[in-house]
Amino acid sequence: MAIFVGAVSALLPNIGIRATGVAFLGMYTFYLPLVWFLARRQIGFRYSASVLRQAGALFMAGASVSVCTRFSTMIGSTLGLLCATLFALYTVERFSRMADVGGRLGKLTSVSRRVVTLMKLRP
Repeated sequence: MAIFVGAVSALLPNIGIRATGVAFLGMYTFYLPLVWFLARRQIGFRYSASVLRQAGALFMAGASVSVCTRFSTMIGSTLGLLCATLFALYTVERFSRMADVGGRLGKLTSVSRRVVTLMKLRP
């Protein structure tokens, strides 16, 4: 948190309100490796292959949306909505494997399973 506050204080006069976003990114750029190092040291934590694939897919989706938005806001927005919907369906499918779900949510999970199977995202 000190990194965030310090970065906002230093950057706010120079780049304005965007300083909060830059400081947020800087804070988590420091925080993620620190927590990963401590977790690995304490409990032997390691990222699984499926988590690395999901992180790669998320990064590629974000980069694609960012590039498309530079050319056309409408295309970027549409691609972003599509990516968010696909990731949401994937998440529902993963959660549905953890619990027996019925009713309307059960129908949504069956649709999610079909979409994930079609996309071959299942680990």
